[in-house]
Amino acid sequence: MLLPALTVLATFACAPAITPLRRTGISPAVLSPWRLTTAAQTIDTLLTQPMFRSASWGALVLGPRGDTVYARNASALMTPASNTKLVTTAIALTLLGPDFRFRDSAVALPLRDTVPSDFGPMYDTTELHGMPLRDVLPRILKPSQNRLAEQLFYTVALERTGVISRDSASAVERRQLAAWGVPSDGYILRDGSGYDRGDYLSAETLVHVLQRMQHEPSFAVWYDALPIAAVDGTLARRMRASAAERNAHAKTGSLNAVRALSGYVTTAGGARLVFSFICNGFTVAPASVTGTMDRAVATLAALPNAP
Repeated sequence: MLLPALTVLATFACAPAITPLRRTGISPAVLSPWRLTTAAQTIDTLLTQPMFRSASWGALVLGPRGDTVYARNASALMTPASNTKLVTTAIALTLLGPDFRFRDSAVALPLRDTVPSDFGPMYDTTELHGMPLRDVLPRILKPSQNRLAEQLFYTVALERTGVISRDSASAVERRQLAAWGVPSDGYILRDGSGYDRGDYLSAETLVHVLQRMQHEPSFAVWYDALPIAAVDGTLARRMRASAAERNAHAKTGSLNAVRALSGYVTTAGGARLVFSFICNGFTVAPASVTGTMDRAVATLAALPNAP
């Protein structure tokens, strides 16, 4: 079990797929190489349990200096479910800014007529009129609100192209992802919420976006809008009494046979790590998958600095 983790770690460490990004404010904490190797082994053991023999995992964890802590099938395209909302909100915040206000509560397509009945609870979009984007983001990310994510997806298209359509929204996202240096073969995006089974993201793409957002002036707005482990949103009941409690800010994702968790975790030594875990095609109970992801994040959260 240990050799795959060590091999993956060495391979990615020598030739990282993502160019390291640095800015003042990102923790320069140095993590112990021995501890990192042990954490990689622990995570690899979790993801290669016999119960996951028919499942597919995509995973990537980067350290505060852009070094690879762990990787498994990081470039593979996976169904991301609501992790798509990370891309939607990151691009919206970057292009529109946190103080952008919705001028028209009905800018998006009439979602009631264009999405399935099980798409999620209706939302009174009239409340968005005049509301700044910084206040809208928590309403999307913490409860994973599909309809608001779609509205934001189309709002960005309207603001940047003057056209409300899936094609115009997707084109805006492709341009921004290209500007961030995300390879075009690392994603296929058809909507803003992740409900569409035609959406695909790699763990590498998600980590790239997460890493890049740390350099945006409005990063704190986005970071605070993410669910917090054992505190609120879709993570309110997860990672309680673990090292990750209150230390992980991450977006969940769930569809049938799909679970995802991507975001940031602050280690015991004060370093901020960026991670993405996606599991597709599992046959075990979903709680077994989310529990495995939570244990992996808690393993990272427990890391101390180098002596």
